Amino acid sequence: MIIYRRKGLAFGELVYEPVPTRVPKVDILRITAPSELPDVTPPARRSNTLVIDLRQEEQALFADMDKNTRYEIKRARREALEYQLVSDCTEDAISRFCDYYDRFAAHKKLRPIFRERLHKLASGEMLILTSALSGDGETLVWHAYMRCTDRVLLLYSASFFRQMEVSTDRRLVGRANRYTHWEDILAFRQMGLGIYDMGGIDVAGRSPETSNIAVFKRGFGGTVTSVFSYTLPRSPVGHVACRVAGALGREI
Repeated sequence: MIIYRRKGLAFGELVYEPVPTRVPKVDILRITAPSELPDVTPPARRSNTLVIDLRQEEQALFADMDKNTRYEIKRARREALEYQLVSDCTEDAISRFCDYYDRFAAHKKLRPIFRERLHKLASGEMLILTSALSGDGETLVWHAYMRCTDRVLLLYSASFFRQMEVSTDRRLVGRANRYTHWEDILAFRQMGLGIYDMGGIDVAGRSPETSNIAVFKRGFGGTVTSVFSYTLPRSPVGHVACRVAGALGREI
């Protein structure tokens, strides 16, 4: 579990972990679980994710990908991209990732990253950052992962694929992203982790962008599974905050 403060509230976060019998004092407890939890009053939010079983042989993992993904990874390897993985995340490494992500988010009109959460993950040895660099040292893609129990969960992926004007540059970044995912899979498998969780996947075709992301993720094989998320108030102020957020139709 990690604990951090946001908007004046103390949050506790459990991801794919058993709920402890004694939870530290927080205002809001967030739980993400692979199955519904018993004895939980608030309704769970169900979503889908794509998981890859890392206990397979490397050849089987590669064969499970679609033809285009395998081709792009093989081509990226010939382009001398540099892969980097950081599991002992320093403040400098986190800042470099967050600065890059925030520039990416501004282009996409997304919220900037909440940095304290990443620092808390790093202090608990639960944060892994990976990246791919071009031959001249330019960062092409960043990934941020949460390591939890026997799995690793993709939290953020950032690149300037859409913002590049030259199509050859866009294709290079697309290959670099696939290459980084594949190197991530190999690295996590070597660490002894059992599940590679690529995060949420749109199975309903809600928008062209989320559908394209789903096609990208499905290219790596794996299995679509359901996960359940809960937001539980744990203090009087937490109850008030949840009621206000619910009335406004927002997530706390």
